[in-house]
Amino acid sequence: RADLELAGRKLQAEINGLQNSVGRELQPKAVEALQEIIKEEDVSVILKAESVVFATPDMDLTAKLTDRLNKKTQ
Repeated sequence: RADLELAGRKLQAEINGLQNSVGRELQPKAVEALQEIIKEEDVSVILKAESVVFATPDMDLTAKLTDRLNKKTQ
């Protein structure tokens, strides 16, 4: 059991390291893409989804940001 737990912790540490690496690489491109969308759509406020009580679907920028980021990383 101890060997399994150790292997699990090692695997989780490797996963966390990979996620951090990818995040550091994509962050500048994501910020750039978000700034472009903000300017193009005259966005004045951005909130985390979990902070929003109600919003119409067209207010969600997630799909637009994902699409723009995908184009920047190809």
